Amino acid sequence: MIEQKNKQKKVYFEGVYYSKDTKGVELLRDKAPHLYAQLFPMTISNTIDNRKIQVYQVYYDEQSKEALKYGFIPYFQETTPHNFENDIILDIWAKRNWIKAKYVGVLSWRLYEKTLLEKVKLSGDVVILNCKGYEIHEHPFSRKLFGSVIQMVKLADEHKLFPFKLDHIKTKHVCWCNYWVCTPEVFDDYCTNYLSKAIEFFKTTDLYEAKEKHRGKMYYSMTFFLEGLFSVFLTKRKYKVKII
Repeated sequence: MIEQKNKQKKVYFEGVYYSKDTKGVELLRDKAPHLYAQLFPMTISNTIDNRKIQVYQVYYDEQSKEALKYGFIPYFQETTPHNFENDIILDIWAKRNWIKAKYVGVLSWRLYEKTLLEKVKLSGDVVILNCKGYEIHEHPFSRKLFGSVIQMVKLADEHKLFPFKLDHIKTKHVCWCNYWVCTPEVFDDYCTNYLSKAIEFFKTTDLYEAKEKHRGKMYYSMTFFLEGLFSVFLTKRKYKVKII
């Protein structure tokens, strides 16, 4: 009986196939984290955070810090990232010290202002913290005034970024402002297969710097595209979702 050698999993990036043992594989950690995660799934970092609830609430100064509630972990950010909380989500995901947590999430300092929730009770796989008054808005992908977001959707579909067309999808749940908390399994799934993948792709296009006017201010369009992406992700999965 011939014993077959175990074949190592490989990923392809910029003309090179990488396995766990390939020299220079660390390059993927920064340039293609979703591919790195395929080679090193749920990698345990040197420092494991044993806190069961690893939900962070971002603030930028003393004034925004005063608005923090619910006992979540304060997360100071000196300047606003290009993709708002999405960039912080990926920073935390890359550290991979959250794998023993029960729930993970990154929320803004405006959480109470937008939801009016007096308390947050976590259960299930995903908890959506519903924004008050947002029901009047359409899904972020179909906002008529956000032309660049519509262009992003079309470009993603043309390049088959995901195994389905964003332009045709009907979402089961709509989650606004990145107001979601989830289990480590869901967190890793979303960051690996959706969030990091989308940001890496659009960084290579002019649309990454596109902006739209919203409530009198100019914002990077990518923020609104990613806001819709989490809703799409939930539609394509069978996780238990709780909306509060």
